[in-house]
Amino acid sequence: EGFWGTLIMLVVIYPIAYMIPGSDHGSYENFFESCIGLWNNPDLFRVAVGYLFAITTYNVAAIFVTSLLESVWRSILENFRPIAVWGTDLVLF
Repeated sequence: EGFWGTLIMLVVIYPIAYMIPGSDHGSYENFFESCIGLWNNPDLFRVAVGYLFAITTYNVAAIFVTSLLESVWRSILENFRPIAVWGTDLVLF
């Protein structure tokens, strides 16, 4: 997660996944093909940008909660998140 997670994925995990034989143009995961697919499909690009925006907003809100209240409230809200997702999913379906 964050800088170190991105660095490890780009430098360690993706090269290993690229060298493992598989069905994605001859490798287990072809990072370059994934990037091309992301740039050439506007719907997929919008979903990726929306996801990035949602995660960034969530993390910034968590930082504000921690700075304005206490870390205990952040822990309570973190534990409430699965219940909120489950309840939203229940309402939608």
